Amino acid sequence: MPDLVLSGDAAAGHHILAVSGEVGQADVQALAASYFPQLFPQDEYTFVTSEVLSISGAYELTDEVRRNLDIPAWAELAFVAHVPPDRGGALPDDLAGVDPIWDAYRDALPQGEEARAIAFLRAAARRLGGALVLAGGVVVVPDPDETPDLTVYSPIWLDPDALDTRLAGVFAEHRSSLSDADTYELPSDVVLDAYNIYTPIAGGVVSVDVQAEEFVPASIAAFDWASDGCVAYAVRFAPEDEEAFGCGSLSVRQRRERSAAARLIEQACRAILDVAPGAVADVDGFLLEL
Repeated sequence: MPDLVLSGDAAAGHHILAVSGEVGQADVQALAASYFPQLFPQDEYTFVTSEVLSISGAYELTDEVRRNLDIPAWAELAFVAHVPPDRGGALPDDLAGVDPIWDAYRDALPQGEEARAIAFLRAAARRLGGALVLAGGVVVVPDPDETPDLTVYSPIWLDPDALDTRLAGVFAEHRSSLSDADTYELPSDVVLDAYNIYTPIAGGVVSVDVQAEEFVPASIAAFDWASDGCVAYAVRFAPEDEEAFGCGSLSVRQRRERSAAARLIEQACRAILDVAPGAVADVDGFLLEL
């Protein structure tokens, strides 16, 4: 068991990440190191990411705290974000119901370092199969499979023909945004800096959007070859019913289609890595091994 036990007052007054007993402090710190540009250990329980944000844990979650805050029964440990409240304007009426975090703070939305802390805790919860418990008691349990999108970052630029050839064995029926216009011969003085290859699948479209990126996630910026920018091959699933996917109310068929899209996205990323070695990150910027 952990040395620390989370008190009821601390649990109610801070944003926390609740996880199963299989997750350790090293797991959360590793994710934070790939999310924040800077991270410094303060002691064996705490790491600091900025002058006003630190995260400590693991704390034991007692039955009383779980019950009072309606935290899922499987959550045994907690990591606490220490950050002062920083609130901005109210949530516009037309954005109500879009995001449970926004809904929790309709009168004054978190901003600055507080917003960054919440975003990290939600991303970590999604990656680790945990829950985000907002100060005030709202519990958000992200779907780990919510977004199958991945991005390959590489120092190597693949011309459209090269990538098209490579993906021919992965995408059964594919087209390039350039070939949509019958011909894509460019004037000699024009340098191609972005293009797209896509394929229709059941329930939507999977696309590979290619462009140079100057600003990359902290996990990618740590590589020497990405210090001055690199090429991003963003492999995305665009569902036909974006509204259903946006609110998370998916049918069994839609979940199967999303799973099939996720498998195809991973296959496409492997194919790209074979000819353009680099690294793969998910939508939160966390590194993945495929």
